[in-house]
Amino acid sequence: MRLIFLKALIVLILTSCSEKEALTFDEELQKLSDKSQTFAITNDQADTIVTKNGTRIIIRPKTFVFHDGQDAKELIKIELREVFDRSDMILNGLGTVSDGRLLESFGMIYLRATSGDRELKIRDNESIALSIANKREGFSGELFYGSESNSQLNWEYAGATTDTTEVIETIIPMSDGLASIKRTTYKFVNGLREFVSDTLFIIKYECCLDSVEEVVGDTVYYIPKFYEFELTNLGWINCDRFIDIINKVDLDIELKNFSQPIGYIVFNDINSVVEVLFNAQGKAIVLNLPKNYQADLVILDKIKDNFMWTKQEIRIGTDSRLTLETKKIKEDELKVELKKIDK
Repeated sequence: MRLIFLKALIVLILTSCSEKEALTFDEELQKLSDKSQTFAITNDQADTIVTKNGTRIIIRPKTFVFHDGQDAKELIKIELREVFDRSDMILNGLGTVSDGRLLESFGMIYLRATSGDRELKIRDNESIALSIANKREGFSGELFYGSESNSQLNWEYAGATTDTTEVIETIIPMSDGLASIKRTTYKFVNGLREFVSDTLFIIKYECCLDSVEEVVGDTVYYIPKFYEFELTNLGWINCDRFIDIINKVDLDIELKNFSQPIGYIVFNDINSVVEVLFNAQGKAIVLNLPKNYQADLVILDKIKDNFMWTKQEIRIGTDSRLTLETKKIKEDELKVELKKIDK
């Protein structure tokens, strides 16, 4: 995983005639994604930030300090980046894995605070309130923080939050427009779902159906419009749920032509992306993938100043060994092709 924001955003090289800017391949890809949004606040009063995608951040007074513990007294710049789609995950070098377990993301947020070009952090025993619009209408979302290890980003589970309760209702139609309802409540502890209670009651069938967000068969899922968290860290934040995998398989990949390849397995039916790490010989093995899931294998590269790419539709478990070759693609065409993955 290439965590762009935790590396230097600009690489400066000296030439014989002048100092010029050079971008890594990762940074070139990130330039194709939506730009960060910036906001200016002061540290002595409360502020509320609302983004173009409906993300809301409430910041209390005296929240930010420098890493030496000193208060920030000058104007504070907040940098914020939102990633909701799989194409933007690829362009920002982000996957959806927590300690080897697959996640489905309902929204990733990057937060950075600076004052006078110095980095800020959230004061100890303080927090900021984050509200993420549930654009994908997912349920059971929980808070994860991004943590870089061995040049890869791992999503660390942040523990229970106010939105970790799942309620499932099973509807049994009866006569005269009535329905018998079995409401089962679960809670999530350390990423695992635990049973809380069962409740039985009778209700007007039509009322019940009109009030739910989604019905799958005879099961009703209540889907929140927003997920709300109290953040104690800046950097990458993710609202996810764990994807339980029973049957796991591996995938072997080999490239015919390569320079600095970046690969991703992009799932079709869940908002999930798994990074593919290639060795010096252009080979990779991706472990513990969910069998029978449909996905696109996307490889990006840059060879002799040319953007290269390939996309291969796969069924995990059926396609267990692949040999691929990238082809040239223009920068603007690449962005269009990646956006097609989101549909």
